Amino acid sequence: MTPSLTRQELRIMNVVWAKGGATGRDVCDALSAEKAIAYTTVVTLMNILVAKGHLGRVPDGRQFRYEPKTSRKRVLAGIVRDFVDRVFAGSPQSLMAHLVDETRVTPEEIRELLKQSKDRKGGSR
Repeated sequence: MTPSLTRQELRIMNVVWAKGGATGRDVCDALSAEKAIAYTTVVTLMNILVAKGHLGRVPDGRQFRYEPKTSRKRVLAGIVRDFVDRVFAGSPQSLMAHLVDETRVTPEEIRELLKQSKDRKGGSR
């Protein structure tokens, strides 16, 4: 499975995840509510997602229904890992330092993130 997704592929996956599965028409209608997109473009991208291993395709009458084969959590983890590797030389600490320096993260939010981190690691820190 290819971890990276284009912006449009991720938009499609978000619709399929939200619906638990969808036809090309379902996805096209959902995406067109934001910005017009051609049905043929949607189906082409969905078939690329099948080839990448992110979607499965099953017959549904005269069309196909696409089902997610990977979870949103797994895909986002891959995207974030790729981003950290490319932009921050693989250092999550550098990413966090950048977020603290460049955004308005309050001390309370930092404490909450540290608490969540400790909770996930079983309080080992």
